[in-house]
Amino acid sequence: MDDAENAAELIATNTPAWVISVGYSLAPEYPFAAALEDGFKATAWAIANARARLGDGRRLAVAAHHSGGNIAACLAAMARDRATLPFQRRRSWLLYWIQA
Repeated sequence: MDDAENAAELIATNTPAWVISVGYSLAPEYPFAAALEDGFKATAWAIANARARLGDGRRLAVAAHHSGGNIAACLAAMARDRATLPFQRRRSWLLYWIQA
């Protein structure tokens, strides 16, 4: 199990949340923006499928570490700029951290 899976398991174990761990396209096989699009598509999927999984698609957190932290930060900007995801800004958080 890698660091991302460990973090996802920790969050799932300690919070009443539906946790999804998403893999994304890596360079150099995939050009820039492929990983961001993967994250955006995964977020859209999670929102669309939350109710069926007993979740609330209007309350969302995206967390990541290492290079995934940059993807999470960019995902926040993409969600804001595209305005196609039904976020409620007061109740939605996009979180990221980068470990040195």
